[in-house]
Amino acid sequence: MLFLCSGSAASLLHATSSPPRSRAVGMSATKATGLSFLSPDAVERAKAGNPIEKVKLAKDGTTAFTSVYEYAAAIRAGSLTWEEVEKADLDTRLKWVGLLHRGKRTPGRFMMRLRTPNG
Repeated sequence: MLFLCSGSAASLLHATSSPPRSRAVGMSATKATGLSFLSPDAVERAKAGNPIEKVKLAKDGTTAFTSVYEYAAAIRAGSLTWEEVEKADLDTRLKWVGLLHRGKRTPGRFMMRLRTPNG
């Protein structure tokens, strides 16, 4: 439920908003990650699995969006070049957010996939 409000109506929004997910399902106050939902048996199978599963275990996929901003800031600042970005990030994790590295045709360039409504 979304309310647009100002002034004293803001307290109504706070009172009617749903509790955070961590409290709603009885989870601890720490932030849940992708691995926290897997059983230990599933994690062990992924460790012995294909290379993509190992990449998923190495860095949590829920950080992919923030990684894009971190890489962009570091590249703009000159402290990082696109060649220094981890291969797993270029080839796998950035795909999850719609950035495809065009390493074979145009190295250093990316293609962005966009979804447009009614388009």
